[in-house]
Amino acid sequence: MTPIHPENLSVLENSLALAIGEDFSLENDPDVIQQLIGDKRSPNTKREYQKDLKDFFLFVAKKEPNRDLVLEFLHLEHRETTGIPATDYAIVIALVDQNTQKGKRDYAILRLLWDNGLRRNEIVNLNVHDFNAKDKTLSILGKGKGSQKEVLDLSDKTAAAISSWIKASKKKRGNDPLFTVLAYHKNGARLTGEAIRRLVDGLCKQAGITKKMSPHRVRHSAITTVLDLNNGNYRATQRFSRHAQVQTVLKYDDNRQRLQKQMSDSISELI
Repeated sequence: MTPIHPENLSVLENSLALAIGEDFSLENDPDVIQQLIGDKRSPNTKREYQKDLKDFFLFVAKKEPNRDLVLEFLHLEHRETTGIPATDYAIVIALVDQNTQKGKRDYAILRLLWDNGLRRNEIVNLNVHDFNAKDKTLSILGKGKGSQKEVLDLSDKTAAAISSWIKASKKKRGNDPLFTVLAYHKNGARLTGEAIRRLVDGLCKQAGITKKMSPHRVRHSAITTVLDLNNGNYRATQRFSRHAQVQTVLKYDDNRQRLQKQMSDSISELI
């Protein structure tokens, strides 16, 4: 089998990050894979996810996926959604030198990962014309949206960061990639997802964070923080995270304070 390039791992990760709905049942339907992709309407999308699942398990387990193998994988630690607090991420982002061209680019990327919880592929696919400086919005090609883009509102800090990067990079053509390589031999090429992963990993280590960090872990951190800020309002958090199902947001409650313990303690005092 041809080894999978790191840049393609996010596609495979997405295949295994599909939400398991309330109707997921091993008793009634033992075909785990079919249930995982059951909410995908397009036959082409289903075929692509099936192929990704097969390729992934051949790569990591040296065998094709089956019911027991998939279930074992779904219970691995990689599905936990813990992240880091905002105070730690503030240390990470403060390490970026915004006076340099690279620093302006990296700062804008780091703000998008946190302020909007973007996935790294969503960042990689951005073009210059996707950013509206006047309205402070960004049009992104979200996960599972096909070719239909959605418009996101940006924070003032993020909008200013992107504007600063565009000005420093002297980008003029709307179809140009928004974030590009700065190395001399590849200057102007679209930045890869692997480059963003290395950026996050390197800065987090430099900040003294011992937890293994990635762009997706930053997204997890942001979602958990939003859930905390709005006192567990799942619907509001779903608007931020852009998950297709609100049930997916429920996983992030594990990262907040031990609310179940608090509620149990509170109700116990009543009797």
